[in-house]
Amino acid sequence: MSPELVAILVTSGIELIAIAALWIITSRGLVSVQEQLRRNLALETQFQKWNAEKLDGAVQRLDEILEMLRKGKI
Repeated sequence: MSPELVAILVTSGIELIAIAALWIITSRGLVSVQEQLRRNLALETQFQKWNAEKLDGAVQRLDEILEMLRKGKI
């Protein structure tokens, strides 16, 4: 093989590795964004429920948030 062909093959291999690394990083980032959106939606839904029920007392709301965190719901 000519040196030019070897250089092209090596460069192509490095580029494929870089593309694969970017894909892995991006896919992991999307998962964490989706998880954060799910948590935000759960909290927003809970706050809307509290507002509709006109609950009194911030302590009760905080207790419910802590319980949801303990159970892994958010």
